[in-house]
Amino acid sequence: MDGAYRRPCPPTDPRWRVRDFPGASVTLGHMGELLPFQPARLDSRYKVLTSSRQMRHLPSHYVRNNIHGTTSGVCSHAALLGATHAVGIGRVLVAVDYPFESTVEAIDFLRTAQYAPADLDRIAHGNAERILHL
Repeated sequence: MDGAYRRPCPPTDPRWRVRDFPGASVTLGHMGELLPFQPARLDSRYKVLTSSRQMRHLPSHYVRNNIHGTTSGVCSHAALLGATHAVGIGRVLVAVDYPFESTVEAIDFLRTAQYAPADLDRIAHGNAERILHL
């Protein structure tokens, strides 16, 4: 690949993606694949990285502003509360994880979540409609 453009850090380095696409958002299943629960750990590890190129913000900023999480496969009220607290009610969407999980269980889980009706509507459909332009 002689003469090919080379970036200072490889494309597999997450800092490359955040730096080049700061407005991008990613929707992850299973309550955000645990990222919403790790902001302090991500920030502490980032602070000790040795790199000549730094991100504009700490990793926790990007988790809060660029990650959407779905409930898929995680029917836990504690996890839902943690995810909505970490990334905000407007960044959590309902999902089922069919065929691995029960659709009935996922819907019953959402119906029994202790949120205001308007917030449940956002999680159940409003966020998806807004994010996916439905």
